[in-house]
Amino acid sequence: MSPFRLFTFLLALFGLQPLAAEYLLYDNIYNPKTGTRLTLSAMSDALPSSGYFAVRVNAKNGEKIPASWTFNFTSKDHSWGDSNNLTSTFSLSCAPGRQKNVEFLVPVVTAIHSESPLELRLDISARPPLRSAVEEMSSEQTHQWPRILMSQDLDTRNSGPLDAAVSSGSSGSGSDFAGAFSPQSLTQDWRGYQGYDVLMLTSQDWKNIPPGAKDAIKKWNRLGGRIIIYQSAPSVTFSSLGIEGEQIDEQTLQRTWGEIKLLKLPSSSLLNAPNTVRLIKSGKLNPRAAVIGEELTSNWPLQLAFGQRSFNPVFFILILIAFGIIVGPINLFVFAKANQRHRLFITTPIISLSASALLLVIIIFQDGFGGKGFRHCLIEIRPEENTAYIEQQQIARTGVLFKTSFEAKTNAIISPVVLDESRWTRITPYNNGGESRYRITEREQNKHKLSGDWFKSRSEYGHFATSVQATRGRLELASPNGPPILSSTFDFPLAKIYYIDKSGGIWQSDKELKRGKKIQLGPCPRTDFNKWLSSQEAGLNANSRTRLKLIVDRQNHFIALSEEGPFIDTLSSLSWKQSTALLTGPVVSK
Repeated sequence: MSPFRLFTFLLALFGLQPLAAEYLLYDNIYNPKTGTRLTLSAMSDALPSSGYFAVRVNAKNGEKIPASWTFNFTSKDHSWGDSNNLTSTFSLSCAPGRQKNVEFLVPVVTAIHSESPLELRLDISARPPLRSAVEEMSSEQTHQWPRILMSQDLDTRNSGPLDAAVSSGSSGSGSDFAGAFSPQSLTQDWRGYQGYDVLMLTSQDWKNIPPGAKDAIKKWNRLGGRIIIYQSAPSVTFSSLGIEGEQIDEQTLQRTWGEIKLLKLPSSSLLNAPNTVRLIKSGKLNPRAAVIGEELTSNWPLQLAFGQRSFNPVFFILILIAFGIIVGPINLFVFAKANQRHRLFITTPIISLSASALLLVIIIFQDGFGGKGFRHCLIEIRPEENTAYIEQQQIARTGVLFKTSFEAKTNAIISPVVLDESRWTRITPYNNGGESRYRITEREQNKHKLSGDWFKSRSEYGHFATSVQATRGRLELASPNGPPILSSTFDFPLAKIYYIDKSGGIWQSDKELKRGKKIQLGPCPRTDFNKWLSSQEAGLNANSRTRLKLIVDRQNHFIALSEEGPFIDTLSSLSWKQSTALLTGPVVSK
């Protein structure tokens, strides 16, 4: 148990009111007379396994001159040797006599190595008379146990037994049960939740969450986040909490890839530890860290379809042999004879440079510039929200790169994944991520610059990308009677469409549907639909197959294929040889 959680537990034990469950990173009063002060607090004491970490900054400048700070964050995925790390920098200025409250979404490194502590280092630089400082925080994690956030109300009463229950199980060793949070401290950006798998709280906690944070949690839930709400009163329902979704049973709602459970809270507020651990393990989706760090290493269909590239060393061996002969005996006995040895100072560099140039030409001829890859998207369209939820996986093999940095929109999270070891792969289970160095820098116009080891020349990389995008795209049902007639407002053509009507009947298109056009669907036998569905599942990894099964058989919903969907862009010099977008969502009646 972390010192922070132990402190809040002791407060509760002696009947004292615990402080808000924010992890205090830094608090310093520079000048007691003027009240100049800087405070940084994190949303929770548990670092996420990937994505972003919300840090709030409260700065008060009581001086007569402007105050400014620079915050350098370094995130690490293990504490020994040279870890993989991701760095980012933020700045804050405060006018004389003013106070500022801001939130930084700090990017964190993807947890490649299982059962190792996640660490975050903060270097604060300030102009005199303000002082610089260094602070650190860490939290245990394992790929086999989800990253869980639990409300302070539940945590102070249950963290001890739950931590013990997790530690006693082989799959959860090396990690606390959950990190604590206060409902009022939650971020209003969905990216701040994506590195977590489960959110546990009471119905009263849910009501105390600010509206902006509640909307962000709902977005994260649609992307696959799991929410467990304990009823503070028997009258509490999903409807009274303002939560809508597909009702699976009295206790469960399904919302796209995410699930929400509403359970009875014991009168003592003490959860049954073994039952709670079993409840967590019963989730349909694997922990995100396990998918990124382990699932794709043995059998990733996208990588198998992409294929392996063999390395032909013949040309290189011949050039090295020729180089040895030319730079040795020929150089010594022909170009620089016994009475002309001074020529060695000229001929040797020329021969070496010529051999290097020839090797470079062969490398370029074999590997080319830029690179190529395959990518696949699962996309849920929610017309009532004007929102698209995107889960993209991609694999690419690079040639010669003149530029390895790239820009990505701020509404996307990009994470490297672990691949089977080969001559081309750079992130494998055997090198613990290859001691990679990543950097994310804030840019203008809602973009980030990603630099460092996201891509290297002549290498193979896999990435997962997640995004929540605004969209007006939808399929509209022109007439409720007879064979369905659909029209599209998507900016890209849909190559194939299946529609499951309100009675469960299946319809299909026989041609492409473009924006602003209409198409009449024909009936589709269930066996044909299942056969097509099986062919789509064959190209997906286990986690994505589960995601697909959760969304394909919903009434009054469509599922469509496109090669020009709203993909998440990464390195601009990559050429995508295969792009597949699988879109689903409700059909809107005109």
